[in-house]
Amino acid sequence: MVDIKINTSDVKGGFDKACTELEDILFGKVQIAGEYLKAKTVEEAPSDTGRLRASIFSRASKKKGELKAVVGSNLEYAPYVHQGTGIYAKGGNGRKSSWKVSTIYKGKKVFFVTKGQKPNPFLLRAKEKGLGDIKRLLGVD
Repeated sequence: MVDIKINTSDVKGGFDKACTELEDILFGKVQIAGEYLKAKTVEEAPSDTGRLRASIFSRASKKKGELKAVVGSNLEYAPYVHQGTGIYAKGGNGRKSSWKVSTIYKGKKVFFVTKGQKPNPFLLRAKEKGLGDIKRLLGVD
């Protein structure tokens, strides 16, 4: 007769270590993909003063069972550039008619009428243009 004994705690410990190492490798790939998408987003973002492009960030996070990268901007006006305003707002979420706006121009207060700003979905374009490369970076072909 032959007795075979397997210490399952050693197997479980090895499996847990392998899972942690794999998660670390995948997290590195998610970080790289996030930085790649950030670079693409900067390329696609409109630039007047450069503030919008400079504000674009990538932030990766790792929680149990979830790895993700978020790319965006914290500028107050970034959503208005991306989604549009007024009659042009994506999904019809803007004003439905024109309105009067005042500003200072060459030291004088001036008024003008606007219907809004057309959307410039720079984040969406960056995602669409970079999706193939992002999939390759993540190993998802």
